[in-house]
Parts: sequence; C-alpha cells; structure tokens
Amino acid sequence: MAGTLHPDVDSAEAVEIGKEIGRLAAPYAAIHDLDGTFVAQGYDAVRKLNFGHLAVPQDLGGCGQGLEGMCRAQAAIARGCASTSLAIAMHSHAVLTMAWRRASGDDEAEAVLRRVVEEGIVLSASGTLMPSAISIDAEPVEGGYLLTGRRRLVSGAPGADYVVSAARLHGSSGPRPITVLAPLHGEGVTILDDWDALGMRGSGTNSVSFDRAFVPVKNALYTEQRRPVTPPPAPAAADARSDGGGGRPGGLQMPGLHISLPIIGSVYLGLADAIFEKAVDMAAGTSRADNPGAGHLTGVMVSEIRLGWWALEGLVRQTTDASLGTRAQMVTTLVGKRQMVLSAIRTIEAAMELLGSATYLRGSAFERALRDARAGITHPAPPEATLVEVGWGALDEVATTRP
Repeated sequence: MAGTLHPDVDSAEAVEIGKEIGRLAAPYAAIHDLDGTFVAQGYDAVRKLNFGHLAVPQDLGGCGQGLEGMCRAQAAIARGCASTSLAIAMHSHAVLTMAWRRASGDDEAEAVLRRVVEEGIVLSASGTLMPSAISIDAEPVEGGYLLTGRRRLVSGAPGADYVVSAARLHGSSGPRPITVLAPLHGEGVTILDDWDALGMRGSGTNSVSFDRAFVPVKNALYTEQRRPVTPPPAPAAADARSDGGGGRPGGLQMPGLHISLPIIGSVYLGLADAIFEKAVDMAAGTSRADNPGAGHLTGVMVSEIRLGWWALEGLVRQTTDASLGTRAQMVTTLVGKRQMVLSAIRTIEAAMELLGSATYLRGSAFERALRDARAGITHPAPPEATLVEVGWGALDEVATTRP
C-alpha cells in the first residue's frame, strides 16, 4: 500500500508516546471537566514528548507516522484524557494532511512541516466545508497580511501556537480563499472564553477573534492563483447532492476531511475502550454479574467496541494517498466515522446500565465519558446526515449509469 498515509514505519513508538501523555494528563482530567478549563498539563506533556513531530516525514526530522499510527496514538491519549486527545488531534490531522500534500509536490506545505520540527510549533485547525462561510478577511500589507474576523470552535486554542484556517484574501481580482497559519497569541488576537459545553470541556475549543492581527508572508499559503493539489473530480450528480443548498459542491470530498475524521474518531473509540475495560473489571466476580441482564449488557459492549475497532481498521486500510478526495472515499470516511462514534456512545451507555446509578453521578468517570463521547456526533457529517448523503449518492450513481 505504502505512500504517506501507509509508510513502512512501526507505530509502537507513537502508541507508547500517546499512552504516556494520557498517563500524565489523566490526574487532571476531572478537574478540567468540572471547571471547564484547558488541559494545560496534557499539552505540557505533548510538547515535552514531541508528540507534534510524529506525522512529520522522517526526511524532515519527524517520525514519519501514517494514518494508522496517528489513530492509535490518539486513542491511547484518550484512554487517559479525552479532552487532551481531541484538542491535539487537530494538530495531528493538519500535519498529516500537509505531509500528504508535500508528497504530491506542495513545497509550501513542506515549509510548515519543517517548522513543526525545527521550531516545535503546535497547530490547531479550523476549517469549513463552505467557501462562502469563511469568516476571516486577509488584507495585504507590506511583509504579510492583516487578519480580521472570528473563528469558532478552535480546539486546543489556548495551548497551540497557530490555527490553520481559511481566509478570504482581498485583491485586485476580487476575493478568494487562501490558507493562513493565524497566530493564537499576540497583538490583535483574543481567545474568547466561550467554550462551555456538555462534554470535552477541557479541550479549549474556544472562538478566536482577530482584529488586524499581522501574519507574515511565511505564514500565508497558496496566495498565488493556484492550488498545488487538486482532488479528482466527482460525478456531476454526486456534486449536485453534495451541495446541499449551501454552496459547497464536493465539500465532503475534501482530502483533508478524509484524513481528519479517522484521527478524530479514534479519540472517541479510545475513550470508549477504556470505559469498557473499567466496567468489566468492576462487574466481574461480583453479585452484579449474576444479574440476568449483565451478560447481555456486557455482550453489547463487546459487540460495539469490536464494531468500532473494525470500522477504524477498515477505514484506515481504505484511506490511501490515491483515494483521497474521491466520492468513494467520502462514503468510506463518513460511514466509518459514523460507526466509530455510535459504537463509542453505545458502549459507554451499556457500561453505565450494567453498573447502575452510581455511574450517573457528577464526577463519575462514566458520566464524564458519556458527555465527552456525545461530542462525536457533531463532527461532520452527523450520523443521520451521513445516511442521507451516502444514500443519495448510491441512488444517484445507479440513476446516472443506467442505460
């Protein structure tokens, strides 16, 4: 298979680093959940152990991990602290996407990858499936650009250095999108304290406001009228369905989305796997295990967690350098992500039903895990929207190929 997403690199090192980050972050997870504060200790561990280097190609000084290694590492972190894992997943998928772009001849992505290693920068990522929804304007000035606008839901913002985001460049030929490494700290930048959510409360998924914040030329990508990497075109009928009335034809076919969702989904699967093991350990050999429903609920957990891991394994295997950006890969990504998230939620719900009311109390690891896992349904596309999208696609494919 090979390629950037499937390199011949042992993932064991990445998993061990992930486990250590999870171990160091775990003692503080409940505190940050209760207070709604950022997982600073988890990010201290991320920087100390150079987790940010894992997906950078080896010839640029990184570890060269591909999709499998990054997914397994994210799941390992989530076993200790789901908020830390979700936040740093934004860095992981941004870097792996840049590694794929670099392998496709993108020298601008290479420059960013070098900085990840040489400067130790940590990224967040905030994108949109709809070009019309870009919320940052970039004004050309000497030496760079001034950014004005606001980005919502920037996970890991308090602990990252830059957010990789689309911006609308205003030039003589009219506005068009570019990519910027927007600063998260400094003059003209405000991280708003507005992340007060049901779960993943320590992930620092704040909004960031830019008021003429300066971005040097080296932090602006694709400012020329070109796109270095163009995904394969989708059939006309599929594009029509993908628009959804929102002006985003093919938006769900973005290569970056096909890399990001397996990595993000792994967070929820790692969290659920830890809860599964904890629940079985607490119930086995006790009077609770004699309850007639105990076998059924444990069987539900076994079934769902295996389905989730199988979905991840199949998704990783079918996500290749060549498949990114295709309609077929979009279906694979959305269906795989849907199963991973729903399996995680169902596993945790069964664990709570098995162990009873104590798991529902505020401060319980089970209660926190269920709230955290439910964040998974909000990543694009939501479970029911996934069924509509892939269902329409299957109907359109047959209709457009029928003689």
